[in-house]
Amino acid sequence: RVAIEVAAPSPSAPTRLLRAAVIGGAGHVGLPLSLVLAESGHHAVVIDTDRSKLEAIRGGEFPFLEAGGPELLARCLREFPERLELTDRYSAVCECDVVIVTIGTPVDEHLNPCFSVIEACIMSLRPHLRPGQTLLLRSTLFPGTSARVLGALRKAGFEGVGVSFCPERIAQGEALRELRALPQIVSGSDASALAHAKALFSPSGVDLVELELQEAEVAKLFLNAWRYVAFGTANQFYHIATSKGLSFDRIRAAIVHRYPRAAGFPRPGFTAGACL
Repeated sequence: RVAIEVAAPSPSAPTRLLRAAVIGGAGHVGLPLSLVLAESGHHAVVIDTDRSKLEAIRGGEFPFLEAGGPELLARCLREFPERLELTDRYSAVCECDVVIVTIGTPVDEHLNPCFSVIEACIMSLRPHLRPGQTLLLRSTLFPGTSARVLGALRKAGFEGVGVSFCPERIAQGEALRELRALPQIVSGSDASALAHAKALFSPSGVDLVELELQEAEVAKLFLNAWRYVAFGTANQFYHIATSKGLSFDRIRAAIVHRYPRAAGFPRPGFTAGACL
């Protein structure tokens, strides 16, 4: 067996509460995370350029379908509004310990990684960064992107700003439940960045699995690819069965019945995209 560093939740462990900015904080990745952070005791600063969405959230309106979302938003606004800040100003970053970026690296028409989106975001943040902060990347990244961001920061003279990659592995619509239940992979460019990542997620009561930066990036991609292959294979089996006039559902039911090694055999259905 391969040994990995896993920190199990400990109710008796001291809690380090942070001030965390969430860039793109009104979106599907950012808003559930912001609410869970605020619920856990952290101060969450939701930063988003969509002012109308921010106003809706401020008024208690959850902007998309999310199980438990409206209820948790109402609770945050009612019980601890001081821990949930909403703004369109990037300058709010300078007061934060951790800056969470929910932007990934899409691919171009030739399937090459496109770094321009995340680079533009980092450029917008640079005037507001200070030593001692951690830039925490959350969305799917091309391997080496975290090191690329760290190198750009060092080249610009930001010696005291660390980089962390802590991939989200949640399903849209179930984010709140899964943020409180699923293990969280954490990584950091140095001890301070790693400590920030652990402090951010430990109050949620989940296992923290420690990897190196690029290991964490590849883990996210491997998982995406594995699930996509599994779903694609099930769909291909469905087409083979139906083309022969057979019932795929009956065949699958027979395969998985009390047979543990087939427990992960998915049903056919719609699937698309690089992040599942």
